[in-house]
Amino acid sequence: QLNPGSALPEGSLGTLPASQLPGEAGALFAEAKARLIRFDYAGAEEAFRAFIDQFGKDPQAGEAYFWLGEALHQQQAYADSGAAYTTMIRSYPDDVRAPDALVRLARAMRFLGETEKACTALDTLPKRYPGATKVVCDLAAVERTRSGCSN
Repeated sequence: QLNPGSALPEGSLGTLPASQLPGEAGALFAEAKARLIRFDYAGAEEAFRAFIDQFGKDPQAGEAYFWLGEALHQQQAYADSGAAYTTMIRSYPDDVRAPDALVRLARAMRFLGETEKACTALDTLPKRYPGATKVVCDLAAVERTRSGCSN
């Protein structure tokens, strides 16, 4: 249990410090991220789902879908992972993590054996997100190779 006056942990996973989220939302998001960092993927999935259920209108909901997708991927639930990334991209297209989610969606498609869909998703990256970071573009290039995409 957190002390009422204590600051919530901040980490590299969040776009906002957890302490800036309202009340219970901040604590739940911080707990979900903490579970992810500890490689407790089932626990992270549970906590991110709870966050989305309870705080679906919160500004961090898009990021919650992103990390839910990653927690599911790490549990080899590739279809569910892809669905979480798809929801994130469609519902929060301007979120800073949306370009990365698109690459991770392609990864999920590849793991499901749907390499043509993976390549199609990767083809949309430069059109949909021309300002994607070099890191995301590099990940996309690696994923294109792994998926056997042409050019």
